[in-house]
Amino acid sequence: MILAIDIENTRISIGCAVAEGIRFIERISTNLERTDLEYAVSIRTILELNHVKASELEGSIVCSVVPQLNHTIREAIRKATGLEKILTVGPGVRTGLNIQIDDPAKLGSDLAVNAVAAIAEYPLPLVVVNLGACTTFSVINEKGAYIGGSILPGIQTSMDAMIQNAAQLPYVSLDEPGRLIGKNTQECIRSGYRYGNAAMIDGMLDLIAKELTAEPTVVATGDMAPSILPYCRHTICMDEGLLLKGLAIIYRKNAGTEKAGRK
Repeated sequence: MILAIDIENTRISIGCAVAEGIRFIERISTNLERTDLEYAVSIRTILELNHVKASELEGSIVCSVVPQLNHTIREAIRKATGLEKILTVGPGVRTGLNIQIDDPAKLGSDLAVNAVAAIAEYPLPLVVVNLGACTTFSVINEKGAYIGGSILPGIQTSMDAMIQNAAQLPYVSLDEPGRLIGKNTQECIRSGYRYGNAAMIDGMLDLIAKELTAEPTVVATGDMAPSILPYCRHTICMDEGLLLKGLAIIYRKNAGTEKAGRK
């Protein structure tokens, strides 16, 4: 069993991967002020709640877009599990991904890991849409090469910025709008949140398909995906555990050379 951890700007996903897939996924808030001991307590508690013993873990792998936390999380894993060899996706770690962009070393580790998992599970060509702090589109061609993508402000990021910069717009609960054409401010915000972002995703997918000259498989992941995908007209596969699946694949690609595991 592999302990897989994904460090994002607002949350940290923690899960265990087994041969059959992802056994569980739990999430905690990203907090730069927390110590490695505090994170270790969270990791240990999550493992216990999911009935996983530290002795069952063969190794651990981390993907991060918050470099300031990398050392802290690695130390937390050691304290919580006793694991010493912990892989961090980055230079020196083989992904097996054919990256065809201007500077492959600059590709975000989360984008690479999601692509690795998607290629392993879905038909090519494909697009991976990640709806998190940023909304990203990753495009993989029919040969399984990562050829580029797009990055937009995240849905919640955009909503927060709009409310903060428009004095007369209130915070509202983002329930289902009920109708596209709102009759009051709250309904209009809810409509824009769901229908507007769904239309953006559909529009981007149309443009990507036109440039690919093929209709790609579309896979989505991220916190915002469940609230937006039902409003999209494209067929989009929701895969909550996509990144953790990718981490497990990369761990296994590197386990022999890195000798990941305990002392």
